[in-house]
Amino acid sequence: MFRGITFHALKSLLLAVVALGLTSQAMAQTPVRIMPLGDSITAGPGCWRAYLWNRLQSAGHTNIDFVGGTSDGGSCNPGFPYDFDHEGHSGFSITGIADQNQLPPWLTAARPNVVVMHLGTNDMWGGHIPLQNKITALTKLVDQMRANNPNMKIVVAKIIPMSPSGCPTCAPDVVAFNNALPAWAAGLTTTQSPIVLADVWTGFDLVVDTFDGVHPVTSGFIKMANSFFPVVAQVLGPTTTLGLTVTKSGVGSGTVTSTPAGINCGTTCSAAYASGTSVTLTATATAGSTFGGWSGACTGTGACTVSMTVARAVSAAFNTTTSFPLSVSRMGTGTGTVTSAPAGINCGTTCNANYATGASVTLTAAAASGSTFAGWSGACTGAGTCTVSMTAARNVTATFNSATTFALTVTRAGAGTGTVTSNPAGINCGTTCTANYASSTSVTLTATPASNSTFGGWTGACTGTGSCVVSMTQARSVTATFNGLVMPVQLLVSKGGTGAGTVTSTPAGINCGSACSANFSPGSSVTLTAVPASGSTFTGWSAPCSGTGTCTLSMTASRSVTVVFNTSGGSGGTCANPVTFTGNSGNFNTTGAVCYRTNANINGWGCYNFDGRTLTVGGVARTCGQMPLTRAADGYYYFSASAGQFPWAGLFAW
Repeated sequence: MFRGITFHALKSLLLAVVALGLTSQAMAQTPVRIMPLGDSITAGPGCWRAYLWNRLQSAGHTNIDFVGGTSDGGSCNPGFPYDFDHEGHSGFSITGIADQNQLPPWLTAARPNVVVMHLGTNDMWGGHIPLQNKITALTKLVDQMRANNPNMKIVVAKIIPMSPSGCPTCAPDVVAFNNALPAWAAGLTTTQSPIVLADVWTGFDLVVDTFDGVHPVTSGFIKMANSFFPVVAQVLGPTTTLGLTVTKSGVGSGTVTSTPAGINCGTTCSAAYASGTSVTLTATATAGSTFGGWSGACTGTGACTVSMTVARAVSAAFNTTTSFPLSVSRMGTGTGTVTSAPAGINCGTTCNANYATGASVTLTAAAASGSTFAGWSGACTGAGTCTVSMTAARNVTATFNSATTFALTVTRAGAGTGTVTSNPAGINCGTTCTANYASSTSVTLTATPASNSTFGGWTGACTGTGSCVVSMTQARSVTATFNGLVMPVQLLVSKGGTGAGTVTSTPAGINCGSACSANFSPGSSVTLTAVPASGSTFTGWSAPCSGTGTCTLSMTASRSVTVVFNTSGGSGGTCANPVTFTGNSGNFNTTGAVCYRTNANINGWGCYNFDGRTLTVGGVARTCGQMPLTRAADGYYYFSASAGQFPWAGLFAW
């Protein structure tokens, strides 16, 4: 195990960072652009980036922006928000990036101020690249960073350990590489562009923290972030906090609280927030008081939102309230109740209440059974709700009159059975088919057929098959017709061919997929649509349909139809002397041509270190990751790769 950087090298690195930290006024105003740079440990999914982002935010480093040409789209799902952007590339290496000059265009597009790099794992495979070549390539990357930005701050990881099966040289090569970094960094660091090492190796457990001896699981990503955090925080420099002070004025009382927490005034009327934080203040008046409004950094009476770019002061005014009485009277030959919103009036029994000055009070009249509400007088008119503004004492009268009633009679007809119910209650026909309702009452009738019947429609005072609404301005009669149920006919879809796909129907019922038969009403028209799966084509329908368009059937009787899907994307060719793999082929360990195969289901696939190689899959030329693929007759996908430059090239699929 290596022991880290020497005292003199560490001292020079720390002095460089302190002397040229990212805490200038310009940086405080513009987000610091941080590029996470690496291979699959950074890219796929590379969740150490999410945990590092969260630790920096929690520590007050909120004025940052992770940058890069790729995004993980939130695939880490850590349970908190984070910045998805990065420059991680699966299968890439220090030597490969340097030899192919891939870094300069990435830097030009992302414009980072800081590069945080975990890179080198793919340089260890097979033990073929000398240590000095790796260090020379790393130096070239640093030169390219400084050419892009002479003030670039560079954080380089002592990479996590690795011990994959089939690579006995990987573990000692990682140790040798990490041990070479302190002297290398001390020799290249400058005051203008410091290089700082993050010891991500120490404390990392290959058994607990990876799933394959190379790639981390969640515990490993968290350890990586915890190792990066103090170094990146040191490069960013101290956070800036600014004071927010709340004062209260006026003869009333209340409290002011903040989001995020800090102010609860009440008792705590000042708090410090990180520069750039958006703070929302909410004023709540106590009983007997009203909130009069903000002054200082906010105005108005809504929520107060301040941006903490400088120290802020806000004053909240609370005033005492004056109340006025609201009195309700009832008159007329009928009965009913009047209620209020906000609560206070329930007249019935409580017909007087006091309300704060300026309050808006809405009164609602509800006539008792056998009565009707005739309207308002006094502070309101009309027969709707009554809304009064309590700028003075108010008096309102509600008039209720006795109602004239009319009979509503329901008759049922037809060969089927069912019930008719009413709203308001009264009709339940079934048994009760006649009821009396107050004059002008609006009665809604609903027909519900029995399980062996259908509702045919209304006649008399209503028509159609929806709800029946009658206004009881006179006696009304309605007939509901229920018909016996006509049995449905079945449509059955079968699938043929070598491919896959789905068939859906309009109207709904068939989704084949899973639901390949459904019942439809006799005489109905059903249209079937075929959609081939990826890697398949739709070849056509059997009788009674044909062709490759939609299939429309008239359901005068039960029907069946067959849809044919065939595979596409190649002949499913093979290659000689195949090596069978599942998930990952491992290194080819040869620069010559190879043949690999797998019978696993492939949702996606890729390859690495394929410099100079070409590839056919199932007898068809393919680029890495290109879909669809076709199985051979024996059920395998055959991957035939030509000779190439690197023996540690390989394939992976999922």
